[in-house]
Formats: sequence, C-alpha cells, structure tokens
Amino acid sequence: MAAELLKRAGLRFRWLCLGDNRAQRGLRAASGVSRVITVEDGWETDLPQADFRFPGPAPLLLYYDFVGLLVAEMSGSRYLVAGNEKSADFGNLTYRGVGVNHQYTKSHDFEAEFARYAREHLGSRVRFYSVLRPLYELQIAAVFGRLPQYHPHFVSCNVGQTGGRCEWCGRCGKCAFTFLALHPFLAERRLVEIFGRNLLDDAGLLPTFLAVAGLGGHKPFECVGIPDETLAAVFLSRRRSAASPVLRELRARVPAERLQGAARRVMENYERNTLIPEELRAPLETAWRALRRP
Repeated sequence: MAAELLKRAGLRFRWLCLGDNRAQRGLRAASGVSRVITVEDGWETDLPQADFRFPGPAPLLLYYDFVGLLVAEMSGSRYLVAGNEKSADFGNLTYRGVGVNHQYTKSHDFEAEFARYAREHLGSRVRFYSVLRPLYELQIAAVFGRLPQYHPHFVSCNVGQTGGRCEWCGRCGKCAFTFLALHPFLAERRLVEIFGRNLLDDAGLLPTFLAVAGLGGHKPFECVGIPDETLAAVFLSRRRSAASPVLRELRARVPAERLQGAARRVMENYERNTLIPEELRAPLETAWRALRRP
C-alpha cells in the first residue's frame, strides 16, 4: 500500500531491502518499481543485547531505521519513508502502571523521537516519515483487497518467516487479525488460497480472535490492529459467513450498534498528526482518496 500511495501521488521512490527473499522480490515486481537498494543481512545477528537494561528481543526496527538513514544520506535521498500505520500507536497492556506497546518502534512517538535525534544529534537533513500513518490497518486492507497483483506475495506472519520461510502459520494473532481484516474485502476462496484454510471456521482460534477484539486477555504481542478494527471487520462481514463459529460468537458478544460504531470510527478516519512533510500532505491525501474509491 505504501508503494501504491507514493505512485498515485506521483512521488518517485526506490525500494530499500535489508536482505532479499521471495516475498520482497514478488512485491517489488507487483509494484512495477524495479529500482532497489539492497543491504546485505547478517549483521543484525550480533546486536549487543547484553547491554540492554531489560532482557528480551532486540528492537530491530531501531537498527533498520538507522541503516535506512545511512543509506538515504549516502544515496542523496531527500526522504526516508516507512509504511507504519496508525494502529501501531496503541499499546497492548498496562503493566505496573507502565503502558507496554509491542509495536513501539513502529509508533508515531518513536518515529518523532528518531527524526528529532537524526536532525539534532546527527545533523541529517533527510526527512523521515510513515506514509501510512494517517490510516488504520483495516482501511489499508479495504484498498489492498482491490490490488490482486500483491496477493500471492505478501507475508507478515512472524512465525511463518522463521528459517527463511515465507508463509502464514495460520495459528498466531497476526494471522487471525489479518484474515479477519481482509475478510470483508476478499472472497473467502481467495483468502483460503493465501492462508491455507478458513481461519474463521477454526473454533480453536476463538480465544485469539477474542483477544484481538478486546474481549479476552490483553492485545496479543503481535503487529495487529486495535480492537475497534476487529469489531469493524466483523460488522463489515455481516452479510457473509453466517455459519462461521468465530463470527457467530463475536456477533453474539458485541451489540450490533457497537460493531457499527466501530466501523464508522475506523473507516472514516484520516489522522493528520503525522510526520509527513507539509509539501507532501495534500498529494498523499488526494492519492488516498482516489485509491479508496471503488
């Protein structure tokens, strides 16, 4: 979607790839933009995790952003563009009074801090922003459903990308949310081709769907949308899959007016508190309005 927005706004760009795999090559080909800068991977396996204050996985996006900034400086680029959406601004839970956001390094707050550091401490003139920041994931899914050239190639399941694989595991929170987010906008037959099966028919995944809907436990530690997006997707799927045990349970637990209200709030959103440079705001918003039209 980031590529389609930039193209529709008339903004030329080059892909930046850290490493290279089948999914990246497929997405580049589908975009029609062949210009690419590739940075060899492998260096990220030696991060100084022992120096971190708290144990846990390394914040890889922090390192990727710095690599992107270095590449932008070396290539004379004016902008460094990410594809992080508004959904990443919302946390998973509050622990001992502290908000925890699994996607913090994809959030507006982090990117603003990173951009300020690059400008004030590194003297960089490169403008860093996320072109999808005005949008929720569900809004992106609505347009993505009408871009079939990308459907055979996109993969964002973390489990399914381990060991060099490029597939959807069909069991995690990311798979559950992505399947449901696309459900109102893609034929179920096509979704089954992408994910391997109909995840909404799997009653065993109900606790995961309840979690992403904000109806059980905390938001999964996956890159998923906010609960309102899940509820909105259930509403937008109201004319489909009446027999699905997952949709049937979600509809039974949430009043129809709440589902409809979530759909209205999410699908009518356009966030303007972003890092998008002033000179690009109008063409990018116009491009989004054009893309969302049926």
